[in-house]
Amino acid sequence: MPVSWLPSAKMLTALDEQNEKMKSEGNSQTSSAPGIGASADPRKESRSEYCERLPEILEKAAAADTLYHRLVLVVGAPGTGKTAILTAFAESVGVPILNVNLSLSAALMDLPIRRRPLDVPRLLSDAIAAASSEPVVLDNLEMLFDTSLKVDLLACLRHASRNRTIVASFPGTVQDGHFVYAEPHHPEFRRFPAQDILVVNTSDAPKSKFP
Repeated sequence: MPVSWLPSAKMLTALDEQNEKMKSEGNSQTSSAPGIGASADPRKESRSEYCERLPEILEKAAAADTLYHRLVLVVGAPGTGKTAILTAFAESVGVPILNVNLSLSAALMDLPIRRRPLDVPRLLSDAIAAASSEPVVLDNLEMLFDTSLKVDLLACLRHASRNRTIVASFPGTVQDGHFVYAEPHHPEFRRFPAQDILVVNTSDAPKSKFP
């Protein structure tokens, strides 16, 4: 790892900046509260609500840098703000977000169907390795639950996170110490042990019409 790159220091600096920003915004909102009859922007309120989770994800991303598997999952059902939280995090530490569905779908189009289950783990690993910045932020991983691909998503992410810190969304829930995707009767239902992975759980947040 290059000496010039200090991930923990980078994320803790972003955390300090975010805390100062939240204090400043709180003071500003107190001194300039809308008048009677004024209507707040619901989209701004929703984004602000999810940005309040930023200190938590910054702390866990910094903590992950000391672990064997340097992996943080932002877990939640659709509409609980996973993408909004990842966007705020990525902007804070100055890294892009890798859209996994988009990245892998283009590569899979060139492969015969019978080869796709064999090559998907490699393609995902290559996409992560090709990221020019760290931590690597992953969003939109739904296609990896396609039963025809036969991918063990958590195994792939754990393996990749041995060399790089990864912060990724997981479109599901945490139940009884497991990550759960889909309902038990659904053909894509998956259940993964959640040990040794840091979690930001968005499912306890109010449902939102934003991602």
